[in-house]
Amino acid sequence: TLLLSVALYIVVPVLIAPPRGAVDRFTRVLVALDGSADADRALPMARLVAEGAGATVHLVIVCDAEPAFARTSEDAAAIAERLTDAAAEHLHAVGLPGEETAVVSGHPVDSILEYAEEQGCDLIAMATHGRTGRPRLDLGSVADGVLASADRPVLLVPVRGQVVG
Repeated sequence: TLLLSVALYIVVPVLIAPPRGAVDRFTRVLVALDGSADADRALPMARLVAEGAGATVHLVIVCDAEPAFARTSEDAAAIAERLTDAAAEHLHAVGLPGEETAVVSGHPVDSILEYAEEQGCDLIAMATHGRTGRPRLDLGSVADGVLASADRPVLLVPVRGQVVG
């Protein structure tokens, strides 16, 4: 659909609010990260929105609890633990005082939406890589998945665009 294709072509931040997900004011802003510098591009814009609204920022990284490339269940547990530790270190490095941080396990889209619901986050902010062609087919898009299922506004910040903050 057209809405889901928006993540492909944005060059400036875009706020998309589903009709049933409109809110008067943001009180909690979830910033979905993945530990990469590209995903961190959403931070300045999300913080700007949160500051203007007087909202609390929640930084979240989703880790795969059962990495597909692990050979054994013991390997999977060790890899998952290392991924979780690395995610926590990243959140510590990029987080600011007063921001909430969480590392959660599971499928990225489902985990982001569940965290938003559980914590009462009324805005989800995330970077979009704008992948097209084969990489998009191979990797999918977390942004598309969140947009398709979110019942609250989503702020998409392009990795390739210029965000000031």
